[in-house]
Amino acid sequence: MSMGATTATGLQETYFVNPFGVPEYPELHDKLAQKFFNLMESKGVFLGEFRTQLGIEDRHRQGPYKAARSLVKFIESNF
Repeated sequence: MSMGATTATGLQETYFVNPFGVPEYPELHDKLAQKFFNLMESKGVFLGEFRTQLGIEDRHRQGPYKAARSLVKFIESNF
């Protein structure tokens, strides 16, 4: 769901959830991304999702704040 960062409105379909990214080379990106994700996973790097709730009307302000606070707490308790 776009929320003012672009002129787009409503649900959007973008490559890799990035309206500012370059969509012309998904095969090249996928190959490189898979290589790096595999390497990070083999080295024990924590991989996860970051859910901001940015596209949810009543959560588009508090959602990113809560997600950021959760990330800080995770980092503080694990490193």
